[in-house]
Amino acid sequence: MKYPLLVTALVISALAQGDANEEYIPKCHHIYVGPDFFWDHYKSKSTHQKLGTDAIFGGLRAGYDYRNPNAIYLGTEGQYGIGWGRYKNYVKPDPIAHTYSHREKIGLVPILAHVEQRLGYTFQSNLSCRTTLAPFLGLGWYYSKIDSRQNHSFQWFYGVIGLRGDQAFSENFEVGFRAKVMYSFAGGMHLKYEREKWKMENTWGYEFGIPLTWQIGCCREWDIELQPYLLRLNARSSGEILGIRLLFGYNF
Repeated sequence: MKYPLLVTALVISALAQGDANEEYIPKCHHIYVGPDFFWDHYKSKSTHQKLGTDAIFGGLRAGYDYRNPNAIYLGTEGQYGIGWGRYKNYVKPDPIAHTYSHREKIGLVPILAHVEQRLGYTFQSNLSCRTTLAPFLGLGWYYSKIDSRQNHSFQWFYGVIGLRGDQAFSENFEVGFRAKVMYSFAGGMHLKYEREKWKMENTWGYEFGIPLTWQIGCCREWDIELQPYLLRLNARSSGEILGIRLLFGYNF
């Protein structure tokens, strides 16, 4: 009688050990969608003029990642946001009172959208299967409009190099980081009713994010991600974007 019991115990132990080894290996395919809220702030001050914009954006972000450990990483993402803000222009300063004699404030309905394609490799740590790192290269495209009622818009392409990492702290919770550097090119201002295009200066930019992910469901096929982030499209400019994303994903 003891031999069948011993065999049963060994089988159960082997199955439990197999489950433990596979516990933190994520599913390969991940699709996600959710709202993206961010604040765009820009301020420029010179001797004779002070410019500034402030806008709150609300939009939608969606994407797909193939993220199998020790294999090729593939990602694609798109985002569209529309905002509400103000453009401020102060000119002709008074040299004695140090004040600006003319002030102009205009209500804006700005637009910002982009798509990005990434290709890299996902490395899994030899010390812990809970840790993965994925360096990547990519290409993207941005579209922006200071005001949706205006006839001109700005468009540019960019190359990107980045790194994404994820660390699981339990079966259902992980913390990651996202970092990338972008270089814009082939950009310009487009006029709606003319073929003329004004060339934009090539610039460097960067983005950092800290995603917090909760996996739910009996097989952890669903997840919720909360990601605060900082984005600067032009590192030499005083403008910056602070945002937070709430993404709902499905793993298969």
